[in-house]
Amino acid sequence: MALFIDWGIASVISLAWFDYNVWVTLGIFLLIHVVLVGLLGVSLGKRLARIQVVRLHQNAPASVPGPLWALVRALLLLLVVPAVVVSPDGRALHDKIAGTVQVVM
Repeated sequence: MALFIDWGIASVISLAWFDYNVWVTLGIFLLIHVVLVGLLGVSLGKRLARIQVVRLHQNAPASVPGPLWALVRALLLLLVVPAVVVSPDGRALHDKIAGTVQVVM
């Protein structure tokens, strides 16, 4: 649900100011994820769905992913396959590669 909300927000912004250009929509979606998930751990859609993304560390508490890992995660998400390949522990491949996990708030 969060993914559809975020894509919808990017689409509305793209439609209003950029004549619904697909590349602009994609860029806005990436920007939303890199900035919001990277710095806050949540996008607007994730906040509404009560999901937070945290980065796991060995011997340290979990933290927000940061812009770089949020970018890696978002780019892998856009490839679709890493997002649909899910391990037995419930984490998708894009989360495993980025060292992140989604938690319920």
